[in-house]
Amino acid sequence: MWRKLARFSVVLLCLAAIFGTGYLVFWYYFKYKIDDLPDVLALKNYNFNLSTVVRDDEREIINKFAVEDRIFIPFKYIPDTVIKAVTAAEDKKFWSKRLILGIDQTGIARAAWKNFLAGKIVEGGSTITQQVGKNVWLSNDKTVSRKFKEARLAYRMEKELPKELIFEIYINLAYFGHGKYGIYTASEFYFSKKPDELTIDEAAMLAGLIKWPYQFSPIEKPKSARNRRNTILERIYKIGFIGAEELKTLKAKPLGLNVKNAEIKAPYFPVMKELHRLGYKKVVNQGLDVRLSLNSHIQQITETAFQNGLAAYDERHENRLVLYNLSDYEITSLNDFISDSWNGELGLDSVVDGLVISISSDAALVKIGNNELASINTESFSKIRKDETDLSKLFKAGDIVSLKIVGIDAANNFTVEILQPEVQGAVVVLDIKGGIKAMVGGRDFKSSEYNRAMQAERQAGSAFKPFVYGAFFEKYPEKDLQSIVLDSPICFKTGNPEKPLWCPKNYEEKGLPKFMGPIPVQIAFARSRNVAAVRTAYGLGSKEWINGKEVYVPGINNVVDLAKNLGITSDLPRYLPTAIGAADVKVIELANAYAAFFREGIYMPYWFLKSVEDKKYGFRDFEPKESKEVLSAEAANKVLEGMRWVVLAGTARLASRELPFAVACKTGTTDNFTDAWTICGTPQYVVAVWVGFDRKAIPLVSRESSAKETGGKVAAPIVVEILKKIYENRPYDNFPEEIENRILGIKKPVPQPLENNPALPTENQKPAENPESEKTITPE
Repeated sequence: MWRKLARFSVVLLCLAAIFGTGYLVFWYYFKYKIDDLPDVLALKNYNFNLSTVVRDDEREIINKFAVEDRIFIPFKYIPDTVIKAVTAAEDKKFWSKRLILGIDQTGIARAAWKNFLAGKIVEGGSTITQQVGKNVWLSNDKTVSRKFKEARLAYRMEKELPKELIFEIYINLAYFGHGKYGIYTASEFYFSKKPDELTIDEAAMLAGLIKWPYQFSPIEKPKSARNRRNTILERIYKIGFIGAEELKTLKAKPLGLNVKNAEIKAPYFPVMKELHRLGYKKVVNQGLDVRLSLNSHIQQITETAFQNGLAAYDERHENRLVLYNLSDYEITSLNDFISDSWNGELGLDSVVDGLVISISSDAALVKIGNNELASINTESFSKIRKDETDLSKLFKAGDIVSLKIVGIDAANNFTVEILQPEVQGAVVVLDIKGGIKAMVGGRDFKSSEYNRAMQAERQAGSAFKPFVYGAFFEKYPEKDLQSIVLDSPICFKTGNPEKPLWCPKNYEEKGLPKFMGPIPVQIAFARSRNVAAVRTAYGLGSKEWINGKEVYVPGINNVVDLAKNLGITSDLPRYLPTAIGAADVKVIELANAYAAFFREGIYMPYWFLKSVEDKKYGFRDFEPKESKEVLSAEAANKVLEGMRWVVLAGTARLASRELPFAVACKTGTTDNFTDAWTICGTPQYVVAVWVGFDRKAIPLVSRESSAKETGGKVAAPIVVEILKKIYENRPYDNFPEEIENRILGIKKPVPQPLENNPALPTENQKPAENPESEKTITPE
């Protein structure tokens, strides 16, 4: 008996030694030796890689910038459905008091047995707390040492931190597949819902993704995802969160996905550039909440109208073969033309200019390089048109065509195909405060990121004339829309021996004479008379005393100074052709300059970013507050009145026919029809549209169509459609009563042709002095 007792004592001593050693090991590694562990208290200020979220003016998300697509959600906003589903899926004892903090002994034992049977580590038995420790500080290596350190970290976390914080970090760190991190982003992506809108079965599906997001993807493997969801629902039932009948109903439900694919709205908006300009350098992981001036509804309206307008243009010119003819630019010798496209090596799929040298009924010889020739036949344009086989009726010597090389034989003979040019354009919609509500910079952002609304500088044509009349009304406040200006021949010396005279001409309009004589500003404005605008600008000149000397200051200076003060930053030559739009401008700057006419001469800068909120700086409002009076209210309202007449009796009559509310507009068309403009506005919005080709030499008109592609023809329909849709479900905005009353009280005068005004100067009038030289355009 004593021998048995001795043996029992030895066993007890051994067990005590084992447990004592275990306790000492536990005490040493879990309580004492913590210098090799990271400071778990740092989790209180953990910095996630957060998505920068970009919202429109109604807080709808339109874009994200992210290293990891994640939107942080604090624990207090995490719904109970998500908490129940995730703990049931990952750690059902998470909220219970454990024997050893942070560790599930049963789970570890189960995992150890499975690993023993498999001969390798196949399961970890990790708690939610352990997973947080691993995801924040450790690697994914499946080693005993890493698991031991993970357990020690979990113990320290649950000892030092509230479980609510641990769960908050876990659910925001978790990866849910398809590039989505955190429950908030996952909920929006898979169900187009915020987390607090999730049902228990939806929360169960998301919880099931955390373990294996690829294996259980509801998009790629819906059957596996549904089985996994139902497994989680059974666990939720077993721990008493739902009843048996509810479980049965939920398991029978489909997944009910409503996947929200990432679609960038308003891709031409310079969000990143603006954030960098404002000092936000690290954008993609800082979790900025950015609010724009953009309105998604207006942006969608604008994009649709823009595409409709260009599609209508394409239809009118569906048979187009020729880009332009050298004679359009007064190039008389074919040898004088050299294309930049001829500098490279020719090969298959090369796109080059072809210069038509000679034509017969069945072929046209074209020059496609400095020393290379090719032949065009009906097969060369069979994809475009098949209605005409006589090439002598389609082409002329000096025609420029766009060609793609589709074949090269052994003798180096080229087979070519004619390509049609792609018309481009840009649109800017801004509100009366300068906020950009919509912007389109081209037909397709994926094909070309070049933003024609902000980067391209194009000739303004007659769209520049409001600055002429604005300067006129500012200098002569006693003048109004009934004041008389001259639309009669005049020439100016250029100082250029090859072209000693510049004689501005009017656009030839059916039913109107070349010159209309003395006419009210109202008519000059409405019918966009070039000569009247040039004469008006010229008449603004005056002699002034500068530094003790009498100096003549050209009238164009007043016009250019006004345009500059209204925000036009591009180069505006101080010569008279600028008065009728010979200078290049940007769409966005022209739109914003026009806005000043709608706010009684007050200039305000345009802007894109309304506010930014982040942890570092908090909420910051970036909407500009500065403004300055550039034009008197009286002068601005007179310009506005002139633009109203453009709609009522001028080149933008389409707006009067199509819109049930008042708008003020100005159109513009440049020489050779290379640029078409329409800018219209109401007291709340200004819409500017430019249409043309990236290559400035290509006109909008074509030999194959009789359409005169003026601003009123090609750009105005886009503006009208935008404004019609904007005001479809909102009250109309009214212009100042004095403007409308004056318009209603004026009987539209009948224009008098020059022949009825014998006292006016004739075309033989002595040229006026003009020290500036004429600007000419040469084809590219």
